[in-house]
Amino acid sequence: MSDHKENKGGAAESDAVSDNVWTVVTHKRKGSGAAHALSQSSNSSQGMSFSAKGTNNGGMKEAGGITEIRFVRGKGQNADVKISSSHVVRSQVQRTTFGPSDSSPTPTAKISFPFDPISYNLVDEITKNMSNKDRKLFMSEKWFELVINQESIEARLTKFPNPNIFDQLAKLGKFFDDEVQHVVIHLIAPDKTSTINNIDKYTHTPQSKLKSREYDESSVARAYPFLAKLVDKIRDFTVLKNLDIVVELDTPLDPGKLTPKAFDCVLPFYELDTFTNWKLKWSAPGVFPPRMVGDNLIEMLTRRSEKYRKKDDDAYDNMVVVHQSEEKDLDAGELKKWGNILVRR
Repeated sequence: MSDHKENKGGAAESDAVSDNVWTVVTHKRKGSGAAHALSQSSNSSQGMSFSAKGTNNGGMKEAGGITEIRFVRGKGQNADVKISSSHVVRSQVQRTTFGPSDSSPTPTAKISFPFDPISYNLVDEITKNMSNKDRKLFMSEKWFELVINQESIEARLTKFPNPNIFDQLAKLGKFFDDEVQHVVIHLIAPDKTSTINNIDKYTHTPQSKLKSREYDESSVARAYPFLAKLVDKIRDFTVLKNLDIVVELDTPLDPGKLTPKAFDCVLPFYELDTFTNWKLKWSAPGVFPPRMVGDNLIEMLTRRSEKYRKKDDDAYDNMVVVHQSEEKDLDAGELKKWGNILVRR
């Protein structure tokens, strides 16, 4: 069970953008104008950053020339890379800054889209084209968002959507598991009419209705098998440093009116034993960047998780499994048969 109790800070805020920046540097040549080159230096907190050094023959900034090229997150994006059930895309745009010119006395910027998924394949870039050094740098600096839609959250154990996010992660292979450091789990929460939004019914099922093998999992895992599998997958992220869980609600709410049941889909992450210092946030239409969930709600969710765990432990302690050969020793009314396993009421 997670010991996630506090919710301070947040590494994936919208202003914590990891980006790449190039600044044009001009070099004076004898008998000619300025020649251009890209100057690059490393900065761990901002990805790659650069300082402007451009001059022309007169020692002034070159009028109207490119002074900076920066890759930044697109508007409304939680991370640099978005992974959903259908695609892996780079959620960054290119911002090119031009210096002052005769027609524009102040610097101007132009936005372009070099990572349009129609023409840019990020999976191939990561798995085939990047050098080991560049890939490791990219994976260590960028934030990756895993978008889990309502269909996946509500999926039954034998009816996972096809395709699903696990198919996309498989395309990235061991590179992702071994090198990703910053992850956002974006949960599009079930709406108010969902039949699975209330997890309590999974803790009140009579023992005779449950196969004994199901006691290998918590009631939370039975309610959300897709998310339980996702938690298992996160255990494979061996160098994880930051994990934000963002619950997207269908309607904006006053922070004081947020209730634990609205966050039931977060409970499977309390089973994440390999990384417990995750941050919980929420968003809704018109709410960006995602907001931190208050400590009071965190405490209520923690108690809710502990309640389900206790019920599971009690149910397991009270369960008696007998072999089919022992059926003759028990009253028919005391037994429920599941294949070759009998569970005493």
